[in-house]
Amino acid sequence: SRTPGHCSTRPKILMSSDEKLTPQPSTHTPAISVVLICKDEPALAQTLDELYPQLLSLGAECIVVDSSSKRLDYIRLARPWLRWIDFKPPVGYKFSIPNQRNTGVLAALAQVVVFADANSHPTANWLKELTDPILANTYAVTCGPVKSTTPSVYKVINDFPDGTLVESVLTANLAFTRAAFDAVGGFDTRYEYGSDADFGWRLLAAGFPPTSIQKAVMGMDWGTWKLQKRRAWRYGKARARLCAFHPARRFHIINAAPELLVYPALALLALLALLLTLFGLYYAPLLPLLLLVALLLRNAKTGHPFAVLLDHMIYATSFSLEVAAQLIKKRFGDAPLVQHLPHDRGPYQKDLIQALQAQGASTDFLPSPTASATINLLLLPLTILIQHARGMRILHIHWLHNFELHWGKSKLARRVARLWLAVTLKTAKLCKVPVIWTAHNLLPHTPIFDDDTAARKKLAANCAAVIAHSEQTKLELEDRFQAENITVIPQGVTPPKDLDRDLVRQELSLTPTEPYLLFAGRIERYKGLHLFLTALLAHLRSANSSKLSTPSTPSTPPFTLGLLGEAKDLALKAEVDKLLTDLQSLGMRIIRIDGYLPDQIMSKHLTAADLAIYPFTSITNSGSLLLALAAGTPALAPAHPSLTDLPPEVVTLTPIGDYDAFVKAAITLTTESSAASREFSTSWAALRPWEKVAQETSDLYRKVMEELR
Repeated sequence: SRTPGHCSTRPKILMSSDEKLTPQPSTHTPAISVVLICKDEPALAQTLDELYPQLLSLGAECIVVDSSSKRLDYIRLARPWLRWIDFKPPVGYKFSIPNQRNTGVLAALAQVVVFADANSHPTANWLKELTDPILANTYAVTCGPVKSTTPSVYKVINDFPDGTLVESVLTANLAFTRAAFDAVGGFDTRYEYGSDADFGWRLLAAGFPPTSIQKAVMGMDWGTWKLQKRRAWRYGKARARLCAFHPARRFHIINAAPELLVYPALALLALLALLLTLFGLYYAPLLPLLLLVALLLRNAKTGHPFAVLLDHMIYATSFSLEVAAQLIKKRFGDAPLVQHLPHDRGPYQKDLIQALQAQGASTDFLPSPTASATINLLLLPLTILIQHARGMRILHIHWLHNFELHWGKSKLARRVARLWLAVTLKTAKLCKVPVIWTAHNLLPHTPIFDDDTAARKKLAANCAAVIAHSEQTKLELEDRFQAENITVIPQGVTPPKDLDRDLVRQELSLTPTEPYLLFAGRIERYKGLHLFLTALLAHLRSANSSKLSTPSTPSTPPFTLGLLGEAKDLALKAEVDKLLTDLQSLGMRIIRIDGYLPDQIMSKHLTAADLAIYPFTSITNSGSLLLALAAGTPALAPAHPSLTDLPPEVVTLTPIGDYDAFVKAAITLTTESSAASREFSTSWAALRPWEKVAQETSDLYRKVMEELR
């Protein structure tokens, strides 16, 4: 479960398969196990060196649970006395702090477990002072003061006289018995930060009160001011989750940190004052200004009052936003981890999402809040914010045609659409929602933005990963858009099921020997159908003209033409209809289905066809061509670079732009279609199952989420 509840039994240890425990230098069972968790914190080395004499004097062991993917191995190798666990965070966890803590405790050999932070500095006798009361059976849980060793908004935390009950513990300075840990089920993995405070409260409720040992002082380097501001943001979110999971403690949480309400109130007061000035109340800003001065004076003794105010403002803002996110989740529920944009009618997204879901992936379409495409586009940044609040972790973009303003074709409207794309990508970045782009097309077949190349470059620059369907596409993405982090995942294929070719041909009124040539799919200019029909018409007219001087020339057309699909371009539709009428006048039988094609109809015609044609003027990838191969139907297409990796045994490529050659090849291939070629086609398509595509895509999702940590 992504959000497990509190465990009543010992929590499950979550480690990677490459876990490494450095053997103990001696065979004795230690009385104390000290655990540190880390990720990419070089300061860990100094902490360990300062801690080592105390470990040695007490015969304690030290365990490091590291999630840095071996980037800190130089620290491990230089200190053979450590027990080191290479920790691989579970999928779906942006932060793995409580998971690492549980792993460290469950790996400990001692019955007394002590936590310190990777950037801490233990004072002399810290470990002995902290653990002696537990070893003497005086207390089950102890903690000491944490004092800042560098300029910080935190001077000292938990500096209480001996024996004082400590409400909010920090794992920077904490010790407990294994029995206490087991009694509460360990650290709650629903938290990113703040699981130590939750752990302390549950210990207290279970009859293991955390008790202050004032002499057990731990120094702490809180890092740069920038790092401290980031920490304030994370702990603001943590406080909101603590309020959600401990409703009985909400008053205590707010009372202990009144800035959680004071600073939002200050912001609202400042906004109200600004509005009042518009109505002539020019003295209104004095009230929030006086409150701001009062807060500065109150924090003057810290030595960094402005830094404290900024820290508290960030802390309170994060708290408020997380509360809002919780309310959204409560109203709408959890969102899928991965969401796809846009919702296209074609089969690709449907097949991919179904295959991903079948393998247990949390994924679906990004929801559209209204029936209006324009309103949905305007609300897209807000939709991303809401879905992130509900739990979305990856935005998977496939196409950008939802940014096309159908009512606005001017250059200015297209420029606005490109700016809105930048706003959308910026929103995802601010939410720390990585974007993955599947490059189905290098450029759109019809213009969307005022500069589609610039829009593609902007998209590529803001992607955590790009998916290409072929090596050729990967090379073009790198060359044209300077795209990076490209993964090649071929498009999947779903073969038609339970279709007998002979029965289907009977159903379509095709005789056993009647050659059937098929074009299936949306009719658009880039697909070149009108160019093929023009060349075909010219070829048949030429054949009829030669018949006048050569009576033996066959008068019947070489095949029946199937034409399935809708044309939204009315001018193109009229042009195609005129060509079809002219072809019928020459005796050609035409099977025409105008409109959206259900999968069942498409599958039947592909199964019945002797050849499927794709006379593209330009193309990056063709899912419809793969559908033909899956149905056992050989295909014909121009020799665009992106199609050259298809099997030549069943995909014939003609020179680009030479539609006379295309027509001649279509006539030859339709009449020469064989059972052997159909069998080869289906065998090749079987090597590209959606299950394999889904697994490779899931691996990419996992990699992207791991890189976020």
